[in-house]
Amino acid sequence: MFTNNTIKTDLKFEFNLIFLFLWTRNRTIKKFYNEKVIKMNESKFEQYLKNGLKEMELDFPLHFFEETTSTNDLAKSFIKPQSIHGTLFIARKQNAGRGTYGRSFISKSGGIYCSLLIHVKEWHFKDINLATIFAAVTVREAVHDVLGLQLELKWVNDLFLQGRKVGGILTEKQFDSNWIVIGIGLNVSNRLEEFPDELKQIVTTIGIDDPDDRIKAMLVVTIINYILKKGKLSCKNEVMRCYLKNLFILNQQVEIAYGSDLLQVHVLGVDDSGQLIVQKSCGDILYLQAGEVKLNLLKLAKKEVKAKKFALDKNN
Repeated sequence: MFTNNTIKTDLKFEFNLIFLFLWTRNRTIKKFYNEKVIKMNESKFEQYLKNGLKEMELDFPLHFFEETTSTNDLAKSFIKPQSIHGTLFIARKQNAGRGTYGRSFISKSGGIYCSLLIHVKEWHFKDINLATIFAAVTVREAVHDVLGLQLELKWVNDLFLQGRKVGGILTEKQFDSNWIVIGIGLNVSNRLEEFPDELKQIVTTIGIDDPDDRIKAMLVVTIINYILKKGKLSCKNEVMRCYLKNLFILNQQVEIAYGSDLLQVHVLGVDDSGQLIVQKSCGDILYLQAGEVKLNLLKLAKKEVKAKKFALDKNN
């Protein structure tokens, strides 16, 4: 005689055996389960990114990290013959973020820190020597289109807002290959009090309230769209026009750290290969491929604040 409890127990036992068999043998079920778990654990930031990229038909691999060392380093480590052009690496935080000349880039929560793998033969923008300038312009245009803010540019890779640095570009070429990595760092909703004291007066943040990361995701998708899709910025002339229009050191006296020299020069412009054209006090014209433009950023930031206050007083 079998009681109802006996039947239920036997059925449950058989069901468990069947499920265990399928679980251990059927990789499709494993994959489905794993994908569901991963999706449940996705942050809102990652979900917004995936949805936005899908809507813009940007069907490229996405690697999302809550925290990593450097997205540029990650991107470079992924370079292989079978790598996919347009692969995106993005992190909420970096603990070893880098800028030019190997300087550390403070990458606290609230910013955009991402890197793109670009295969030069598959990219719509063909002037590879201008990749950094191109990326700076795309970020500037994306911030304007999404938030209505006007960022300014400093040769060659810095982004400024109201006289203070708000972000930068780090472009690196993989030696002896057709791959480059475009790294982007942008302070969006970072808290200024988290920056070191020596930077608090010379850096800034866009300052938006973005608790669920929806705006940051929108910015990233817009930037990636401009970088990867052919459009008006595919034209070198348009890129250079926009770059020069927003280059705030144009026609200014600046100091250039060039090798072991510190040059006092007047900025005349940027040529079609990305070189900075400057004039020395003696009249000599120089075309600089590399070098660091040194500004009194604290003085510049105070000047911007005074100009803003004057405008407000005038309007009142």
